[in-house]
Amino acid sequence: MKGFIAQRPWLFSLLIILLLVLWIASAQFGQVGKTVDGGEKDAVKNKSETIVPKVRIREMQAQNIDRVITLFARTEPDRLVTIKAETIGRVIQLKARHGDRVQAGDEILQIDMQDRQQQLKSGKLIVKQRQLEYEGARSLSTKGFQNQVQLAQAEAQLQEARAALSRLQLDIDNTKILAPFDGVFSEKYVDVGEYLAPGDPVIRIVDLDPLVIRADVTQEDIAALKKGQIALVKFIDGSSSQGSIRYLSSVADPETNTFRIEVEIPNSDYQLLAGKSAEMTIALEKSNAIFISPSMLSLNDKGEIGLKSVIDGNVVFSRINIVKTEADGIWVSGVGEATNVITVGQGFVRDGDAVEAIAEPAIKAEPS
Repeated sequence: MKGFIAQRPWLFSLLIILLLVLWIASAQFGQVGKTVDGGEKDAVKNKSETIVPKVRIREMQAQNIDRVITLFARTEPDRLVTIKAETIGRVIQLKARHGDRVQAGDEILQIDMQDRQQQLKSGKLIVKQRQLEYEGARSLSTKGFQNQVQLAQAEAQLQEARAALSRLQLDIDNTKILAPFDGVFSEKYVDVGEYLAPGDPVIRIVDLDPLVIRADVTQEDIAALKKGQIALVKFIDGSSSQGSIRYLSSVADPETNTFRIEVEIPNSDYQLLAGKSAEMTIALEKSNAIFISPSMLSLNDKGEIGLKSVIDGNVVFSRINIVKTEADGIWVSGVGEATNVITVGQGFVRDGDAVEAIAEPAIKAEPS
């Protein structure tokens, strides 16, 4: 045998390789069997050890409260006008200072008359002359000594003289800048000694009574508003006042898709100023709502805002509408008369998940 192997050493190597292959194969089949049996046992074990997530819930009852909308607003004057010069001349007097209150018709600024008074006297004499010429021509025409053409020329010259006198009188009137309405002399653009030409800005007058509060509302809210509706306005300094809606835009802003509204507030003492930030609150119809902390809100897969509650051991997502905001929470509708809202753990469960709910004590909230 030894001689046989010695003569054929390759046969011995082949035998060794065959034994190694059979040994490795037997080890792999054994491992596969063990894995199959163990996997079935692990699956059964994992199934028996599935843990249902726990969440905290609080039973909440809806209450009938006033639905309100709160808007960022800004105060504006009722009227604002920049008066411009309508004649030429040098400013010789300012009869009011910017910041003063003025009445309609008050003279604020005087432009130099120059020789306008002399021109006025001359214009009146020319009109008188043309009047006499016309009357003479008409008298001669009735007697047959003058034709109709000459009479028409005399009448035309009279009318031209009268028109020139009217223009001169208007030019004289324009040397006095008057307040067009009651208000505040808010800005001046010229000073004594400056020369004006027609179209130059001179002064600005603003009317603050009533004071206008401007805001923009959404497409959903504009339909619930009407003229005369009461609005509460809170100013940035903490003071507040009440007014009524006087204007509702009929066309939305193409960039924001919002509608402009205006609220007017009586301001006879001019204590309320224009250009200040404010918060406007308008009460709408009553609505059933629950009071929650903003931390309870969730988003679904579509990015919609809502609340997660538990019904029959499963998570239910409900879209909500914000009815009213307060300092410590918000009132929302859309969840029915009563619901078990998830207060803790809503961020770790999804709509339809089975959960174990742990109840918290109910809290009674009262609308302010």
